[in-house]
Amino acid sequence: MTDMVAAARGVLQRVLGERADDFTFSRLPAVEGRDCFTVEAQGGVVRVGGSSATALIRGAYWYLRHACDGQVTWDVTRLPLPASLPEYPATRMVSPYTFRQMYNVCTFGYTMAWWDWARWERELDWLALHGINMPLAMVGQEAVSRRVWQSFGLTDLDLAEFYSGPAFLPWQRMGNIGGYAGPLPLQWIEDQRALQHRILQRMRELDMTPILPAFAGFVPPAFTRVCPQAHTWHSSGWNSFAPTTILHPADPHFVEIGKRFIAEYQREYGVDHYYLADTFNEMTPPVQEATKLEELRAAGRAVYQSIQAGDPEGVWVMQGWLFMDTFWGTAEIQALLQDVPDDRMLLLDLGCDMVETWRKQAEFRRRPWIHSQVQNFGQWTYMWGELACASRMPVEALHDPDHGRLVGIGLAPEGIEQNAAFYELMTDVMWQETLIDLEAWVPAYCRQRYGAVTPEVLEAWRYLRQTVYGGRFRGHQVSYLPRPSLEAGVAPWPDAWKLAKAVRLLLTAADQLGAGEGYRRDVVDALKQYLGECYTLLLAQCKAAYAQGDNDTLAALADRALALLYDIDRLVATRTEYHLSRWIAAARRWGATPEAQGYYEYNARTQLTRWVTPDDCPDYAFKEWAGLISGYYAKRWRRFFAALLTAEHPFDASAWKAEIVAWEEEWIHRIDPEIVPAEDTLLVARELLEKYGDLYPRIEDDAPVADEEWWRVVLPAY
Repeated sequence: MTDMVAAARGVLQRVLGERADDFTFSRLPAVEGRDCFTVEAQGGVVRVGGSSATALIRGAYWYLRHACDGQVTWDVTRLPLPASLPEYPATRMVSPYTFRQMYNVCTFGYTMAWWDWARWERELDWLALHGINMPLAMVGQEAVSRRVWQSFGLTDLDLAEFYSGPAFLPWQRMGNIGGYAGPLPLQWIEDQRALQHRILQRMRELDMTPILPAFAGFVPPAFTRVCPQAHTWHSSGWNSFAPTTILHPADPHFVEIGKRFIAEYQREYGVDHYYLADTFNEMTPPVQEATKLEELRAAGRAVYQSIQAGDPEGVWVMQGWLFMDTFWGTAEIQALLQDVPDDRMLLLDLGCDMVETWRKQAEFRRRPWIHSQVQNFGQWTYMWGELACASRMPVEALHDPDHGRLVGIGLAPEGIEQNAAFYELMTDVMWQETLIDLEAWVPAYCRQRYGAVTPEVLEAWRYLRQTVYGGRFRGHQVSYLPRPSLEAGVAPWPDAWKLAKAVRLLLTAADQLGAGEGYRRDVVDALKQYLGECYTLLLAQCKAAYAQGDNDTLAALADRALALLYDIDRLVATRTEYHLSRWIAAARRWGATPEAQGYYEYNARTQLTRWVTPDDCPDYAFKEWAGLISGYYAKRWRRFFAALLTAEHPFDASAWKAEIVAWEEEWIHRIDPEIVPAEDTLLVARELLEKYGDLYPRIEDDAPVADEEWWRVVLPAY
């Protein structure tokens, strides 16, 4: 048992400084294995009780939000404490969930790839403040797996062809890729080993239960050289990558490798008993149709036995994402899980915001499982999160008499540091059994984020809730981000004018709220979303002009579209978290030599842009970042529009692709911080709203949009 009071006080001291002395902490018993906290304030002293260090910190944060209108998010720390802390009535909260889980395997690439201890320490404080007690802990596992492979006779040269670069390790670990953007420097492996020690120590101090990695069957190709009798499969391949090598579950090496991995992991990092192993992630299992159920059963049994061989108390944790593939019917899922005792498995129903696997599969419900939502892909920077639906679904599952062995709630975004409203709401849902009233929650959130609310701010949020925080999956595309082509982009969105309206309303409160970082971030996010929709409108008109052979109109529209991109770059440059140079600098800090720094920058640039190959999924990790918009996206579109203006019909898409792929390759290998100047957020926002605020037509909710190409009649003035 850790000293939970000391751990809780440590978080509060980092967040509040000397004002942490105004809080007292005491231990409470858990409620049927579930965390609880109490909080009360009298005479300027806040008394918090909790069943764990995380519960204590959650109780303190509850007070800071509800008594002091404070907030701690990824982008804002706003804690305006008066000289004497306000009174607060005795309040008791019990989480209805044993586990409150956080992160997706991909988060460790899209967001966390370059984090140092200082950034991790802030994140662990965020986890505690928000009551998370079961985070994934995927850092530093290559130090362990390298020793395991060496114990079988593999060399570092063999592993150089196996490990991918730092920005791509999550997909390496899930068996999707091998050796991509590598080789992985040995110094990186050592540095990450040291970092993971600090991460796990702090997680355990805070009474969190980290989910650790395990062996899922993927082996270096050279394994068959040192163990020629080994029986291996080839995966079905992922995107356009070559198939990876999977050890056949019937091969006796499978359990031995898993045992060695966990034993070595425990010697290095300690024991926590929950082990993540994802089999066949976004890949079709390489089984024969006639024997697939037996082979799937053997695969599940092998993973489980390999965990048990290393830790008899081990629990296999699996992201249920693979079950969303059409391959996985009831019989296939049952076969994979059949030989795993129910109490030795924890299933994460990863994408309940898209498909609730637990409702379809009784085999899923009979094991302990966690209701989870992805919310974000690729650390996309869009303003997005369906608040009403996302907060309702866990409550409906909790009260469904057929929910089986629901034991937890989770958030599994591929990327974080965006859409604070969504995460504040969902971490509140983790502590309540009943549906949260958004009509009361949103104004309270605004007070905590901005310091005050006005009728205009609440009206702005009404428009945001109708659009980016309301429409299902709307907003998961900005047309200037994909590689330019005549097929790029999405259809213009009739509701986009509401975003401009929201920004206008927010700006009416600038004199009162304009100094606040949360307010400024939301102005930027809402306006960049609107401006991105403006680009979609202009792009659709550009394509129409090209189709009609009207080069004069196309040239004028293209000029305006490009000017818009540079204006978006100016807007996001007012927020340092939206600087490309920040991402690149974080990557380069891991290098001790100019050569190493250049290698890390190459990894960082590749993940942002090319990602996979020139032919498959370019630009998946969309980022609306200053320096990236002006230095990459805008330059690609400038080249594309120039190609259209000089092209004969039909447009030679193959020649264009070859040209732009060569340019992208050159950009990826640059060594250039691309630092952009930052202006004042509100000055730029007002200027751009004046410039583009009326570009989008206003279509009222009750006005039907009869023509799918309604936007054709809305031509901008030149």
